[in-house]
Amino acid sequence: MIGTLALPRPSYALSGIKPDLRHLNERPLNAETPAHLLDESLTSARYMFVRNNGIVPIDTDAASWSLTIDGEACASPRSFGLADLERRFDLHRYALTLECGGNGRAEFFSARRW
Repeated sequence: MIGTLALPRPSYALSGIKPDLRHLNERPLNAETPAHLLDESLTSARYMFVRNNGIVPIDTDAASWSLTIDGEACASPRSFGLADLERRFDLHRYALTLECGGNGRAEFFSARRW
């Protein structure tokens, strides 16, 4: 059995996808948006921060992804593929406020000395 950390280390650099973000680390993948890029009334996907607590899944083929609903309280366990979810549910778009609580932590603690 091979542990996750023993696998070859892939590169998930965001240079081709989100070149303007400040790349903080690769494992887990995290990048922050510089403040000068937050001038739009709605932040576009290009400038949305990236925050992960775990390793990026190796299987990036979305056709193979599934959602399983099961467990002790589930009367009829089911599994849905991505195509099933797209077909069964309507798409809704909302303007919401989302903030990464980790941005600027270093400055927060260094600004105040006890």
